[in-house]
Amino acid sequence: MNRRGITMKTHTRGVAATVAAGALTLSGSLAALGGPAQAAAPTAPTARSAQTAPTARTARTAPTTVRAAAAPITLPDLYARVGTTTLPDSSAVPVWGYSTSAAGPVTAGGPTLEVTAGDVVTITLNNQLGEDTGLLFQGQKMVPDRTGVASGGSKTYTFTADQPGTFLYEAALLPNAQHQVAMGLYGALVVRPATPGTAYGTPETAYDSDVVLLLGEIDPALNNATDPAAFDLRDYKPRYYLINGAAYPDTGAIASPAGETVLLRYVNGGLRYHSMAVLGAGQDLIGVDGSKLDFARHYVAETFGPGQTADTLVTTPSTQDGVSLPVYDGSFLHANGSQNALGGMLTTIDVAPDAGLPAGDFVGPVTSQVAYDGTDLTAELTDATDVVQAEYFVDVVGGTGTGTAMTFTSGTTVTVSEPLTPPAGQQHVLYVRGFDGTTWGPVSSYLFTGIDDTGPTTRSPSLKPRLTNGSSGVAVSATADDTASGGSDITAAEYYLDAVDPGEGNGIAMDVNVAAPVASIDGMILQPDVVALTEEAHIVWIRSQDASGVWGTAISTQLRIDKTGPTIPLGTDAIVVDPDPTNGRTLHTSGLPIMRVSVPIMEDPGADSSISRAELFLDTVTADGTGVPMQASDGVFNDPSEGGYSDIPLTTIRQLSDGPHTVYVHARDAAGNWGDASAASRVFTVDKTGTGVLRFSTQGNASPLGFAGKANRAVIYQWTVSGQVKAIDLTAKKYGVPRKADVDGFSHVGKKGFFVSFSTAVRIKGFGLVKDEDVIKRTGSRWKLWFDGSKHGLGRRFDLGTSSVNGGKLYLSITNGALPPGAAGPGDDADVYRWNGGRSYTRVFDASASGLSASAEVDGISYQGTALHLTFASTRTSVPGLGVVQDEDVVRLADGQWSLYFDGTHLGLDSSRSLDVDAFDVP
Repeated sequence: MNRRGITMKTHTRGVAATVAAGALTLSGSLAALGGPAQAAAPTAPTARSAQTAPTARTARTAPTTVRAAAAPITLPDLYARVGTTTLPDSSAVPVWGYSTSAAGPVTAGGPTLEVTAGDVVTITLNNQLGEDTGLLFQGQKMVPDRTGVASGGSKTYTFTADQPGTFLYEAALLPNAQHQVAMGLYGALVVRPATPGTAYGTPETAYDSDVVLLLGEIDPALNNATDPAAFDLRDYKPRYYLINGAAYPDTGAIASPAGETVLLRYVNGGLRYHSMAVLGAGQDLIGVDGSKLDFARHYVAETFGPGQTADTLVTTPSTQDGVSLPVYDGSFLHANGSQNALGGMLTTIDVAPDAGLPAGDFVGPVTSQVAYDGTDLTAELTDATDVVQAEYFVDVVGGTGTGTAMTFTSGTTVTVSEPLTPPAGQQHVLYVRGFDGTTWGPVSSYLFTGIDDTGPTTRSPSLKPRLTNGSSGVAVSATADDTASGGSDITAAEYYLDAVDPGEGNGIAMDVNVAAPVASIDGMILQPDVVALTEEAHIVWIRSQDASGVWGTAISTQLRIDKTGPTIPLGTDAIVVDPDPTNGRTLHTSGLPIMRVSVPIMEDPGADSSISRAELFLDTVTADGTGVPMQASDGVFNDPSEGGYSDIPLTTIRQLSDGPHTVYVHARDAAGNWGDASAASRVFTVDKTGTGVLRFSTQGNASPLGFAGKANRAVIYQWTVSGQVKAIDLTAKKYGVPRKADVDGFSHVGKKGFFVSFSTAVRIKGFGLVKDEDVIKRTGSRWKLWFDGSKHGLGRRFDLGTSSVNGGKLYLSITNGALPPGAAGPGDDADVYRWNGGRSYTRVFDASASGLSASAEVDGISYQGTALHLTFASTRTSVPGLGVVQDEDVVRLADGQWSLYFDGTHLGLDSSRSLDVDAFDVP
């Protein structure tokens, strides 16, 4: 085979010189030489345009190198021309390319242009094509040419080569000119640093010689097209792959002494990705696209795309006999058209013999055909001299002579066979090498699977559901993995319950989803078996078996059986209804138009369970899950103990009949168990007839309608649908209030107690005198002076008409119309004031501003949320929107609107029987 030499630039001790293979001096190009490469003596740099004369077919060479010194320079003209190239399979195709003269040779790929970093470069393009074209210098700071030059014309380009590296130049990006690069209009631009012998001016990029490898392709369908501009590049299918315009075997070899560093400047001028490798030597990538990498990286084959460049360093080995290192596309694009012979993107680095090596055998035996049949390890070793020793290793290669010796009869070709017990575990590697008395040869290996005597690992167990009441089956699943214990396929799996192991293979069989070393295993505990389990935690054991028949260790997970639903510990007392009684119009204390049913505590007795849902029923309990949903007090039901509530719109309440109604509440746990709805209920009262429910005292001693007991003015009654009942009898012994006392103000605060004031001074047994401007509070079994009117600005000139406590604040009216301290404007006995603490009061209700007549006199006050409820001392008082109301009625003012809250006249309270409503409180 006649290989043409690729000339390299050689740098010795910082002095640049050209070493040519043969008579022509080319940098990064192919030289057409007929004989073996010979090193020439160093010469001075060539002229700026060193040309090569075309020859016969052997003259298929790389582009001529054009070099320039660092300074403002003008390179010789480039000519874009049409030519013809003959390929190794003797086919000839048209190509477009660049030459340095109007009649120079044309190949796919132009001459390599060399300049020095810092040069201001000027170059002229002469267009001899039949269409517009231009130049694009990749990586250079210049405005891209988008107009080009017409056929027969010329255009001059100027740029500053401001950084060293390897770059691509090619046809400019003109409209409909994408085919021009594919036809061959591309080349390499090498910008050298000021420091010779380096790629980027740094010590780590130093080299002994460099060569440009300009990569490209040819698709005959494009090159032979009558109009290449009309070719659809989506149909581009190259059949020839080129280095410096030629395909192997017409690519020239790269000559190099042994032990030297060669800089390979790859320039991809084609339209395909290429992965360039050097067989027999590694490459250190030091730059990409003309930019130095911060850290070089070692690789076998570096892939770079169309238009990219890469700089790599290859150190040639020291060899006694010389060696050729193939430089090739690792994608194995090594064919020339339809030829079966080796071709394409391939050349070699021909390393000369190292004259400095001493004579002798420096190559150890070659080991091949390593095999292991489960009993014997065999291999074949060959050497130029007799093989005298052999050894093997399992998994890890040790130092020479430290392996297990193998028995054989020495010779130049020997077959070794050694009994070997297969090690346990999964995959192992056997290494064999030989010794010829001088040199150990390289190891050769064999991969095999050892004895699988360990069962699979079962992991990630899962139960769905993990917590159940037995109403459904339970899915059992896990992952069986034998990769770390033999690598065999998973063939079986099983589960069993609790502590009694039925023995391997005797459990409940599970499905294996795939015959592989890692598989999903799935089974089912049937519903009858689940519901038969006791209400506690149960252990589910899962294990798997591999193809070698070995069962792995069982792993466990916990199944919880919970068949008992949640309870409401306090029963009826745990359910709170607000408001109760309700007329379907009274707002909840939050000011919302709802009746709220709340349960402070619901508990699930099952361990490892929690409340997941709650609901209520009105009057009739229906099927579980069909009630009115409740909300968790903390936002979500997920704890063993939860509070909950549900807001029932007042529109719904108004549809209920008057009288008692029952609300039932129960909860469900995470296992699906509902509690007993009948175990926790609460009766509440709906009263729409009287439009209100309240606690009150009368101005006289007459008994209210339906009340059979003895009446007096110090008794607090509670109105219900069925009649009045005594709520609090202040004349009882435990309270000590005299029968003559007349309750003038009343505020109830539930189990915590209540507030009262009296129309006249009253002496309470065991407590003392209470003046008519005072408010006392009853808590538990004791009275306490809560408001001392004398100390807080209410003396003899103020006649406290009534009072109410709401949210810890005192509201009051003054019977004689006097103005309390701090309040602004004229006084009015129908106004309501708020005590601010100390001797300061604020008017919070202006009767005249709310449309009440001048004759209105407030006799009772109660606040319900933000709504004001009033009774009047006058027998008949005109109220806006209501007309005349009587002194036994209660009116309500909310959002600026008056309404009748309690129609005492309709319910049998009238002034003629001394049943005027005096003090009252809306619960």
